[in-house]
Amino acid sequence: MINDLKAYEKSIQKKHSFHWEPYYEEEFKTTISELAFVPVATAIFETLQWQIQFIDGDCVAAGHLNSFNVVTEEIRVTYAHGKIKVKSTSAKGMWDMGKNSVRVKLFIHAFKQKEKSYDHEALKALEEATERKNNWDDYKIPEGIAQPTPYKIPDFKLAVLVSLLTAIGIGILMALLTVNVTYVIGLYEMGAAFVLAYSLLYCAKLGNYTNYIKLRNLLITIVALTYITNEVTQTLLVMNEYKMYNTGFWFMFKLRFNAGLQIKDIDTGSIGLVICWIVQLVATYYIAHLRMVIGLNNYSIARVPEEVIDFAYYHMIKGKTESEIRTELNTKGWQKPEQQNEVFEAIGAIYEAKEFNRPE
Repeated sequence: MINDLKAYEKSIQKKHSFHWEPYYEEEFKTTISELAFVPVATAIFETLQWQIQFIDGDCVAAGHLNSFNVVTEEIRVTYAHGKIKVKSTSAKGMWDMGKNSVRVKLFIHAFKQKEKSYDHEALKALEEATERKNNWDDYKIPEGIAQPTPYKIPDFKLAVLVSLLTAIGIGILMALLTVNVTYVIGLYEMGAAFVLAYSLLYCAKLGNYTNYIKLRNLLITIVALTYITNEVTQTLLVMNEYKMYNTGFWFMFKLRFNAGLQIKDIDTGSIGLVICWIVQLVATYYIAHLRMVIGLNNYSIARVPEEVIDFAYYHMIKGKTESEIRTELNTKGWQKPEQQNEVFEAIGAIYEAKEFNRPE
């Protein structure tokens, strides 16, 4: 089949796209049901050697890898009301040179060829197999599962202390580099975000603390503290450089504020400086928050054995209530409510990670 597809690919007439992140999409009708859609689409992606990135009941997405094993295009297929929409989007560039249209048309051709190979009985068997997989009908309840490790009481104080000290340290370092070397827009913000997120996550793991609301609020605090420390330290450094000890801190800060921000030969004034501060805060928080959420989800999943997650999720799929699932966990040795909570957190983290990876 792959040789036939390669031959067909060469015959496709390209349709070029000029756009920020160029894309091409087409929609076609199908006789295949939504239940059979996912395994068929998945099989085609595997045949075409496109790396699958996301699978859900109505959507499958894959990435096309170049010779350097880097994803260059995202190919997404979505099922809705007997129609399948295929969309290929370039990861970068303004002109796709027609590659997106080729991938879309190639997938549609491969799908239709695959569709023809199924008769009524084969489709019915595929649907039944998919339904059994979705319903975990082949899952066998184990006699025993991995036992919980000794429960560690969550410690938020450690995260607060280390994060505050880290924020002050980063703020001082940024000020020293800005005054004595130069300010590189974007680089400092990204560096600060990664260090803040790393310190926060490290302490959260060390203290077994996963309360998202409090950690998010702490992140907001340390991002603000970083830039307050940065501005205060810069002002003190300027005072020291020009020996202006008698002018007072606030007077010197007002002078710096009134001087505003100058980018090369362009004087943006105080407004430009304020905008710069806002951009710094938002950019740093956004990057750090993203890293924090991913890290928290990974930690919540990693601290619970996979077989325990599967055991609890199976009962969830079968429609059991939370109290009933807790009873099942209790019979397998997971008796403490705190340990059971970690299992539910892990399942929630898996769901959040899946939604996060869902193509837009």
